Amino acid sequence: MNRTICLIITSLIITNLLGCKNFSSSYVYLPPNKAKYDNEVFIDRPFSVVWDELIEQLSKSIFVISNFEKASSGIIDLLFSTDTPEEYVDCGRTTWTHKNRSDKEVRIYKTAESSTYKNVLGGGTFRPSPIIESVIRETSLEGRINIFVAPEGDGTRITVNCRYTFKVNISGDYESKNVYGGVKDSGSLPSSSSEIIFLNTIQVKKNNWETSGEPENTKCYSTGRLEQEILNLIKQ
Repeated sequence: MNRTICLIITSLIITNLLGCKNFSSSYVYLPPNKAKYDNEVFIDRPFSVVWDELIEQLSKSIFVISNFEKASSGIIDLLFSTDTPEEYVDCGRTTWTHKNRSDKEVRIYKTAESSTYKNVLGGGTFRPSPIIESVIRETSLEGRINIFVAPEGDGTRITVNCRYTFKVNISGDYESKNVYGGVKDSGSLPSSSSEIIFLNTIQVKKNNWETSGEPENTKCYSTGRLEQEILNLIKQ
């Protein structure tokens, strides 16, 4: 075999190794639809009666009363937190598709819920080798709730406004593989955290999570469940 043929064969082998990228990751983000719900109610009972009943019911609930002022403002402030934010806010839906050689994995989850997925990156000098990230998303939700209780004629009007803080914590590990599928290196991913803050009474806020694999410009809306749970504490 002469030198020219050897060079051609060597070139073909290198081209095949570098060009055969048989791994990929992609995601599709579907924004949520804004829910329609009422955040206020009129009770046909006197202010003092409704106020006392509301304070009593709130003290028995999962909510934490941080402040209340009956005489001057008729305001009750509450604190709320949960590790299942998907029950109270809608941040859309994410579909992750991961391919590595003959393996294919599709993950579909609510963006507000905790989840896991795989993300693959190209490594090596010419980026032909896969670095597979096993990502863990842990989500949580905090709420600051303002309840306005005001006399209206012979009755009472109650209005509930919520300020939500939705948080995402990212962690996980990775494996770096060679072009033949063998593991070259492994370790932990650097952890990161991000949040989006929004109200139930104004236009939706947007946020870029700035973490690998997170949808950009994620939107979140209140589902209205938290507001309704508070309003339902009062017998109408």
